[in-house]
Parts: sequence; C-alpha cells; structure tokens
Amino acid sequence: MEYTVWHYACLATTLFGSSLLQAVVGFGAGVFGIPILMLCGFDAHVAIIAVSVGSMCQAMMGSMSLKGDIEWHRAFRPAIFRLIWMPLGGYCLWLVGNMGQQQVRQAIGIVLLLIVLVRVRVKVKPTEELHIKWEYIAFSISGVLLGFCGMGGPAVALWVMAQPWNPRKSRAFLFAIMFLGMIPLFIQFYVMYPDDAPYAMLLGLATFPTVLIGGVVGMKVGNKLERERLQKYTLVLLTVIGISALLSPYLRPAPEGAAKPSVEEAAKHQVIPGLLNKC
Repeated sequence: MEYTVWHYACLATTLFGSSLLQAVVGFGAGVFGIPILMLCGFDAHVAIIAVSVGSMCQAMMGSMSLKGDIEWHRAFRPAIFRLIWMPLGGYCLWLVGNMGQQQVRQAIGIVLLLIVLVRVRVKVKPTEELHIKWEYIAFSISGVLLGFCGMGGPAVALWVMAQPWNPRKSRAFLFAIMFLGMIPLFIQFYVMYPDDAPYAMLLGLATFPTVLIGGVVGMKVGNKLERERLQKYTLVLLTVIGISALLSPYLRPAPEGAAKPSVEEAAKHQVIPGLLNKC
C-alpha cells in the first residue's frame, strides 16, 4: 500500500516512544511499537521490520556502551535456540497474514495480552544454577515470537531475571541477544517479503534520529523516576493497546452484506485514521 505523510509522522513518533520506553523500563520496544503502527495503518510485516531496525540500532548502541560487560560466548547458545525456532514464527505469520491484516492485528493483540499476563503473574527469583531446559524453553518461545511478531524480548527478560547478574550485566546480555537475532530476522523477512522488506528497512533507518533521541531521553527519565511504578503504568498501556488490536475489527466493522475485503482494501480501513476522519 502507499503510505502518506500521516504514516511517516506516526512511524517517527512511535519509534521515539518505543525507544524511550525500552530505555526507561528495559523492555517494550516491539510490544509497544508494532501494534501501534498496525493500528495506524501499516502492514504487519512492514511494522515489524521497521521497529526491529530501530531496536537493532538501539541494541548496537547499548552493546558498544556496555562492551566490557558482554560475554559473547555466553550469548551464542541461547541465540542459536532462537534461530532454530524463528522460522516457525515466520511461517505462522505467513499463515495468519493470508487471512487478512485484521486477523494479524488480532493475533498480535492476543500475544501482547499474554505477554502482559505473564509479566504480572510470573515471579522470577535469581538462582545460582538454572537448568538448561529453562534456557531452551525461554529462547525457543522467544524465537517463535520474534519470527511471528518481532516480540521476542519478554521471554528473554524473564530468563535474565533468574540469573544472579547485576543490572549492568543483565542489560549487556539483553543487548547482545537482541543484536544477534536481528540480522537473521531481516534475512527471513527479506525472503518472505522481497518487495516490501528493503523499503521497511529504509523506513526504520530513516527514523534513527528519533530512536537515538528517545533512548537518550529515556535513560535520563529512568534515572529519575521509580522504575517499578513506571513498569506498572507501562503494563496498563500495553493492555490497552492489546485490547485495541484484538477488538480492531469491531471498532470499525464492515457493512452488512459486504464482501470480505482483500489485504489491500482492509489496509484502507484502519482504526486510528478512521477515527480521525470522523473528527
């Protein structure tokens, strides 16, 4: 589909918010940015790729600033687990995508609400020796979610919380894992969407200044405010976004008796632009 100035403004603003959120609370770039961009009218794979480019830029900057704390050999095995399962997520996205963009939005909304539920209900305590099966489970789930909707971070964050690491080492590991997973993800999307993937990557690179500014502002904000309270507010916001994505077909339903729209036609009836038009 053709994108307008409205879409580009939404992209820059959303990536700024995603970068700021991740810098403040330590997660949330994908789970915040991707559903928002889809509600703004972006195709699912374009939104995932653009946000992933921004995340990779942020991960690259974080890896450089924390390079002394990164143990690359410790990150390789978990990264391989993610790569093994990532194509399954990509295949699921392709299957759901054939049903239409509304179904993709609903599926991502469900995933987002499940992520919020897990973050609220699962309490993880650090342990000296975590069995390898938990590493396999966490990073396999992360790989599937990364390939499906670019939201592989929360599963990794839960595993990191169980490690007896200080905050600096934990952040360094998260940045390393994020960076190692992005390039294979871009290759997978290029194979799946050869016409749209290069353009989506350029969109993500073009908004790098907003990602940089969001990260810098987020680090300053995070150092001044209570992190636990911010995480609670973030989970509430993500819940609202997830419900909006899940209910998007009902917020603007198709007329009775109308034929099922194609992917191109469905993209013209997005939630946020439609609300603006009514105003």
